[in-house]
Amino acid sequence: MKTTSLLLLGACALFSPLSAKEPTPPRPVVEVAFVIDSTGSMSGLIEGAKEKIWSIANGIILRESNPQVRMGLLAYRDRGDAYVTRLHTLTDDMDAVFANLKEIKADGGGDTPESVNQGLHEAVTRMQWSQDKNTKRIIFLVGDCPPHMDYQDDVKYQKTCKRAAKNGIVIHTVQCGNHAETKPIWNEIAKLGGGSYIPLPQSGGMVAIVAPQDQEIARLSAELAKTSMAWGDQQQQQQVWQKNHVAANATAQTVTERACYNLHTGGRAVQGQGDLLTDIAEGKIKVETLKPEELPAELKTLSEGQRIEHIKKQQETRTQLNVHIGNLLRERTSHIEAEKQKLTKEGKSDAFDLKVKEVIDARLRWNRRQTIFPRKWLDRGLGATPRFPPWNIMSIFGSRKNRRLRKIALHLKRDCARFCALMASNAVCGVAQRRWCQDLWSTIHGIIPCRWPLPQWKRKMPIRSILCIWCLSQRTKIAGRELWWWM
Repeated sequence: MKTTSLLLLGACALFSPLSAKEPTPPRPVVEVAFVIDSTGSMSGLIEGAKEKIWSIANGIILRESNPQVRMGLLAYRDRGDAYVTRLHTLTDDMDAVFANLKEIKADGGGDTPESVNQGLHEAVTRMQWSQDKNTKRIIFLVGDCPPHMDYQDDVKYQKTCKRAAKNGIVIHTVQCGNHAETKPIWNEIAKLGGGSYIPLPQSGGMVAIVAPQDQEIARLSAELAKTSMAWGDQQQQQQVWQKNHVAANATAQTVTERACYNLHTGGRAVQGQGDLLTDIAEGKIKVETLKPEELPAELKTLSEGQRIEHIKKQQETRTQLNVHIGNLLRERTSHIEAEKQKLTKEGKSDAFDLKVKEVIDARLRWNRRQTIFPRKWLDRGLGATPRFPPWNIMSIFGSRKNRRLRKIALHLKRDCARFCALMASNAVCGVAQRRWCQDLWSTIHGIIPCRWPLPQWKRKMPIRSILCIWCLSQRTKIAGRELWWWM
C-alpha cells in the first residue's frame, strides 16, 4: 500500500505539466511527387488527373492535423521522343502545379519499354526534397510499361529505391492496364521503396461527380479572382494573371475543388506569391514599402490614403465571397459523399485519385504511431529499414536474435498498462491526466498488439519506463540511442 501511494505521488509530480496549456504542434508537411508516363497510351489517366489534382490536394489539407502540401511532377517518355524527362520541382503553389499538369500531353512512345529508370532517378535526386526529418515524402510512379533495362548509362531502379529509402522517401507504384511484364517490376519497386502496388484500369478509373452547387461556386470564384491585385515585377504580375486565366478555362468541378483549397489555405484568390491582399494579410509586405513600379496597375494613380481605402474594400469583398463559397461547399460535401457511397456500391471505388488519398492517409497515420517508437530504435535491432508497419512490434521481434528486444517491448507495454490503470483510478489526478492515460493505453495497445492475456504483475514498475512514458507525453524529441539506454 505504501509503495503504491509513493508511486502515485511520484507519477502525479511527473505529470503536473500536463495540466498546463500545451504549445500548438507545428503543422506537418507532406511532399508528394508524381512520376508519370506521358506516352500516348496514358492519355486517359493524364486527362483525368488534370481534373482531380485539386481534389487530391484537398484530401490532404482537410485532415485534422491541417498539413502543408508540396507537390511536384515529372513526366517521362523514352529516348527518341520529344523529351525523355520533364521535371517540375516540389512547390506549395498548387496553381503552378495545376498549370504544369495542364501542359503535359500524352504523345510518343510506340515500343513497350520506357525510360522509367531515368524518370525515377531524377525524381529522387532532383525534386528538391525537404531535409526536415519530420516531413512525409511520397513518390507515385504511374505508368503502364516496364523500364528499359538495356540502357547501360541508366541508374537502375534497384539503386534508386535504395537511395530513396535512405532519404526517407516512400515509393508507391500505380500500374495502368494489365501489361504482363510491368506487374512484377512495379511490385518489386513498391517493395524496395517501402510502398504499395496499386493496379488500375488503363484510364485510371476516375469518375467526375457533378454537384448542383458547382456552377454557383464557379461564378463566385470568378468574382473572387477579380479581387486579386498582382504586384511586384512584370514577371510576377504576369504569373498571377496567368493563374487566373488557367482557372477561368477549367471545368466547373475543377474550379470548385480549387475554391475549396483556396478557402482552406487562408481564403486566397490565387496560390503562391504575387497577390497583394494575401501577402499583406500574411505580413509579407506593406503597401507603403512598395516601389511605384511594383504597385498593381489600379493603385498607381491613387494617393496613399486612397490606396489603403481601396485595399480595405477589396478585402471586405473577398471575405464576403469566401463566406458564400464556404456555405455552398458545406452543402456540396454532403452531396459528394452520398455519390461516393453509390460509386462504392457499384464497384467503382478503384480510381486513381481515391487510391492516392488512401495511401497518403495511411502514411500520415503511420507517422503518428511512429512518434511513440522512433524508426531509429526499430532499425537498431533489425539492421535495415522494415518493409512492414513499424508499430507491429510482435512481428518485428519474432526472430530468436531479437529476443531481448521483444522482451523489452513486452515489459514496456505491461508497465504502461499498469501505470495507466493506477493513474486512471486515482481520484487525486485531474481529468486531463486520467484522460491522457486512457488515450496512451489505447495508443500503446494499438502499437503493440498482444496475442495472449497480460499476466499478473508481481514486481514494481521500473522507473526507466515511467521516465520513458513521461518524456513521450511531453512530446520530447528522443533519439533512438537515448531511448534504448533508458530501457
